[in-house]
Amino acid sequence: MTDSGLGGLSIAAGFLAASHRYAIPLNLIYFNALPAQDRGYNRMRNQAEKIAVFNQVLTAAIRRFDPRVLAVACNTLAVLLPEIPILKAYSGDIVDIIYHGTIEVQNQIEPDEDCDLIIFGTETTIQADVHRSFFSRPPHRFRRVVAQSCRGLPSAIERGSTSTLTNRIINESVRAALRQLPDKSRKVTLLLACTHFGYVADVFRTALQQAGVTEVRIIDPNSGMIKRLIKSVQSRAGQSLQPEDIRIRILSKCPLLGEEITTIANLVRPVSEEIATALENYELLPDLF
Repeated sequence: MTDSGLGGLSIAAGFLAASHRYAIPLNLIYFNALPAQDRGYNRMRNQAEKIAVFNQVLTAAIRRFDPRVLAVACNTLAVLLPEIPILKAYSGDIVDIIYHGTIEVQNQIEPDEDCDLIIFGTETTIQADVHRSFFSRPPHRFRRVVAQSCRGLPSAIERGSTSTLTNRIINESVRAALRQLPDKSRKVTLLLACTHFGYVADVFRTALQQAGVTEVRIIDPNSGMIKRLIKSVQSRAGQSLQPEDIRIRILSKCPLLGEEITTIANLVRPVSEEIATALENYELLPDLF
């Protein structure tokens, strides 16, 4: 499983909890795709640089671990998948948050011509326009579909999900999204197109309600990806679970900040103590990719 940060650990936690319920033998490797603390994908110069770096990441992951299932738990990275050269020769299953997350939860969203759909994501995700174009086509019948980037929010969440900065970015992003609507919206479906954003779903809800939206429904694609990931791993496992069959490693090329570890570990611990503990004991590998 890979992500450009630690947001995907929410999926890892949910997936691990489900793995216990379904008795799936599991060697879970969480491969942090961030090349450096000051070089996130949304800060890279252009699309070509993002593709080149992510191709390095997946090349290293495939050659080092030969995974049967490759899970891309990051919208920012998932939009790059069609352009990644190494995947042309990869024979395992690929499960990604856009195709197997967003699209699988479309059944949760009933057509509603009186409802506006607002999509929040990172700059890279929103610029790719995958989500907005998908939900703007039939059979989806929303009154309007708006896509809004939340610049700096993933890193703000990692450093403090309840911080003043996190709350400020969310409130500014909500106001910017509502300004795209020509008249005041009373009913909104909110799609969280970043795996980090599920950690602060209630803050988004509160911000919308304070802005005058009386009915808010939140769709988090993480649950859809977890369901699809369970099916994929079940089909590849083919054996009963034994206690020693559960192995978890979290790997990172760059050092993780102490506040990031504490924040995310506390957020995922109610779902999976094992993921929280693995994060607190992550492996720093400068030559990871």
